[in-house]
Amino acid sequence: GDVEEGGTKCDLDVAAEVLTQEMVTHMGPRLKMRQKAVPDWCVTIEKQVAEGDIVVTIGTTRGTHTGEWFTPIGTLPPTEKRFAFTFTSTMRLDGGRIAQIVWSNWDWLELLQQLEVVPRTAVSEDEEALG
Repeated sequence: GDVEEGGTKCDLDVAAEVLTQEMVTHMGPRLKMRQKAVPDWCVTIEKQVAEGDIVVTIGTTRGTHTGEWFTPIGTLPPTEKRFAFTFTSTMRLDGGRIAQIVWSNWDWLELLQQLEVVPRTAVSEDEEALG
């Protein structure tokens, strides 16, 4: 759908169709930065649940990190690595458009490990047994 297309393209014209004007203003700089950092950004929506004006989305994001990207651990230079990580996002709608991202949870650790920015740690046999 449109939200998935907006996420895939990081296109501000598409974003303007699915976001309120306030959200376009708020998210525009992030979407432009992300488009430069990950031009092939692709979102797969696994599940959506809606109640009233709240929509919860569970999905997977895939792409290739080819440009500078601001992350929780700072701005990363391009790694040229492909990645796939899961996310959960809770949004509030107004008039059928996304008016607020109430909460968003990305698996940043998995993403940063795939980009080889954060090392994966070895799991001991005892930890595996507990898993």
